[in-house]
Amino acid sequence: MNQARKDVVRHGGQSAPRILIVEDEADLSLLLGYNLQAEGYVVENVERGDEAELRLAENAPDLVILDWMLPGVSGLEICRRLRAREATRTLPVIMVTARGEEAERVRGLSVGADDYVVKPFSVPELMARVFSVQFMAAGVTQPLSLIAAGFILAAWGVGVAFLATAALFFIAAVIGLASSAMRRA
Repeated sequence: MNQARKDVVRHGGQSAPRILIVEDEADLSLLLGYNLQAEGYVVENVERGDEAELRLAENAPDLVILDWMLPGVSGLEICRRLRAREATRTLPVIMVTARGEEAERVRGLSVGADDYVVKPFSVPELMARVFSVQFMAAGVTQPLSLIAAGFILAAWGVGVAFLATAALFFIAAVIGLASSAMRRA
């Protein structure tokens, strides 16, 4: 499956992030491409490792989703070569593979993959990892959604503390009124 799309320009003049999916399972590649496009990414799919190397040399994407076991050149070797070249040394790579043993995960990460996802996996999990790896590559230590969630929780905590304090004053006032009413009686 060869599917290339031209850059899509988002509101505000920014181009959408481009992702190269290197996966020889056509159904999985299609599923990933569909979900990434639905999130606003520009997606290109290739099935062979040697074809991926040509695409990467022509125009590097913003992120690569890379299967380990590919015809032509293995994903592991592609990752190793990406890290060896200055132009692609920091290109984010998520390795997606059926190889799930600890030693294989360590090997995939040690050749330079930024993240490692074992098949079968959930699409929402992979989408979260794509988002996370992009932010890490951009130098942001926490995704914006987590930062926003932190502010909301902090604001909620302040609100709860305020309400709890107000409730205590109210209870104290009621008790005070009740005790003074009892004293008058």
